[in-house]
Amino acid sequence: MVEPGWEAALTALDHLILDRRAERAIKFAAGTTVDPVLLEVFNNLFMNIAEQMGLQLQNTAYSVNIKERLDFSCALFDTAGNLIANAPHMPVHLGSMGESIKTVIRENAGKMQPGDVYALNDPYHGGTHLPDITVITPVYLGTSLDRDTPTFYVGSRGHHADIGGITPGSMPPFSTLIEEEGVQINNFLLVERGVLREAEMIALLKSGKYPSRNPQQNMADLKAQIAANEKACRSCARWSRTSAWRWCWPICAMCRTTPKSRCAA
Repeated sequence: MVEPGWEAALTALDHLILDRRAERAIKFAAGTTVDPVLLEVFNNLFMNIAEQMGLQLQNTAYSVNIKERLDFSCALFDTAGNLIANAPHMPVHLGSMGESIKTVIRENAGKMQPGDVYALNDPYHGGTHLPDITVITPVYLGTSLDRDTPTFYVGSRGHHADIGGITPGSMPPFSTLIEEEGVQINNFLLVERGVLREAEMIALLKSGKYPSRNPQQNMADLKAQIAANEKACRSCARWSRTSAWRWCWPICAMCRTTPKSRCAA
């Protein structure tokens, strides 16, 4: 039996020839009407932003861990803290980084401002081990009708050489309490409206029973992470000013839950 739109013919050698006589109906995957070409375009666009974040972090970091061993990850997240795109840096970080973003969103609801940056390494709120500090920046795009709501979140997680603890490197195999691994950071406001809270951060790194052994190095790497996030913010802002922005809304995870009117270019 030949499907409608096709015509079948049998040759002298019993070869079956199928000839299409009607235009093929376009079929989409269940639950989506996304153009596969545009999907690939935006997939590469978002991944490129994450890759550029990684290059910025690698080039500006201070410690060997991040600059040479490349123990870091960068990614973009939607307004709910779900992963949109990541670069292939250190995938083990990415499974839990979304929970760090969601913690910052939840604990700062209604309080975030453009220029704010947060830091977190708490394993109970999306962190891995304490040397992995995540720096999170909400991205505000001028095209949004609601200027008080971040359009994206970007995050960079880097393995710091030391964050305190009972042994250098902050990974003691015989620790029984999390305090013995180093300084615990949860939802710390690292930059407030564009102003770096360096004194407060260094005070936190020096606090506790087992403080960081080199807080100035930690601070240098944190500044590199802030710069990586800022690179992503500027890339997103530049992209949002182009006509491509109006095609984004049915494609990325963030826009699928946002009214189309809010994504007007």
